[in-house]
Amino acid sequence: MGNEKLTAVYDQYEWKITKSIRTRGAILCETEEGVKLLKEFRGSLGRLELEDKVLNLLSEEGISTDTYVRNKNGQILTLDSDGTGYVLKNWFDGRECDVKNAQEILAAVRSLARLHKGLLRISSKITRDVSQEEEPDLREELFHHQKELKRARSFVRNRRKKSEFEYAILKDFEHFYMQGENALELLQKSDYERRKKEAKEKGIFCHGNYNQHNIMVSMRRMSIVNFEHMNHNFQVMDFYLFLRKIMEKCNWERHLGFAMLEEYERERKLEEGERAILFAMLSYPEKFWKIVNHYYNGNKAWISQKDVDKLTNVIHQEEEKQQFLSEMRGKQKE
Repeated sequence: MGNEKLTAVYDQYEWKITKSIRTRGAILCETEEGVKLLKEFRGSLGRLELEDKVLNLLSEEGISTDTYVRNKNGQILTLDSDGTGYVLKNWFDGRECDVKNAQEILAAVRSLARLHKGLLRISSKITRDVSQEEEPDLREELFHHQKELKRARSFVRNRRKKSEFEYAILKDFEHFYMQGENALELLQKSDYERRKKEAKEKGIFCHGNYNQHNIMVSMRRMSIVNFEHMNHNFQVMDFYLFLRKIMEKCNWERHLGFAMLEEYERERKLEEGERAILFAMLSYPEKFWKIVNHYYNGNKAWISQKDVDKLTNVIHQEEEKQQFLSEMRGKQKE
């Protein structure tokens, strides 16, 4: 965005920009009123107003989030000279959560549990006519993942000249594919459908994309940002996403995984049905599917070293992952 367009947007706010820096998909601004973040917005205004209401209610609950700044006309959406929409957020002078720091990981888990309790408390204050915010059915999603895996295997089998990467896919394919089948069966046997329906009827939100990039650490305080993927869903899905990603980065270190579970439950106790869904989702070989699907839909004449390394790492971590799941299942039965 050129300087003239930037100026046209900035002029629509009450304060002055003293410094601006381009960052990932946005512009970080230093102002008289603190740090702000300017981002292009292409979604619906209704969605934006909903998010604004949720974030303001969470702030009233004492939960630190990136609330929106309204312009001089009292609007959240600000247009440049070409009609492109932008939003401005109250931001934080800090950094992302350090996934190599166990204490920060556990603090992020506590923050998530507190966010979930806050979202539950404010659910009665939110209009529930937001069906478009509902997440797709996970059972259908995993079913399609399984079909994609089978298509990829058929393609690899029929290749005359195979790379080491392709041989590695075939060598371990059956093991990971059966994990997917078992995970799908567990999910179908769970009370997933009831919980999903309940989340929608009661207006219960989850963050939708809870990861280290959306957790800001500033002055020893954690703030949760980027609620663009907020949706009606049972909240254990947020915890699953964060737990899985951390475990993948930490070689499925069992001590850390169970510490995360305990830390979450210190703030918000998981129900038996939620634990069953969490276990089913963790059982699915998500990383293997992603790598194989990326290969199948990409340039098969040139396989990136990054994908080779990722597949090698998934296979290397498999024993640790299964040990973690085995212990998790044992603890559920106690």
